[in-house]
Amino acid sequence: MIALISILAIMKQKVLVVAPNNGSTDRFLVRLKDSGFTQFIRVTNNVANVSQSIQANARSNESFSRMNEIKSTLEGNYIYASTCDRINENLLLCVGGFDLCIVLDAD
Repeated sequence: MIALISILAIMKQKVLVVAPNNGSTDRFLVRLKDSGFTQFIRVTNNVANVSQSIQANARSNESFSRMNEIKSTLEGNYIYASTCDRINENLLLCVGGFDLCIVLDAD
């Protein structure tokens, strides 16, 4: 799965990865980061609750005060991850659609 995500990002495919809970989402992203891929955004409602090793990639609605900040964050990022219940976050809605959605099982 990690290799697939990396290939899709190289192909500039916008991918939404969702999992049923924060732990599953964060564990997947930690594995992705440990593989050397660091260009992803973890969408959350509370950055402080995200795993410490990926907090630099975490964003919430409160992370932005201007629309141009959202735009610059979205440019160049193709991998977005969230829990299933956060998929209607404003930040994800600004992406403008995804080429692929990957749903992870709880682990």
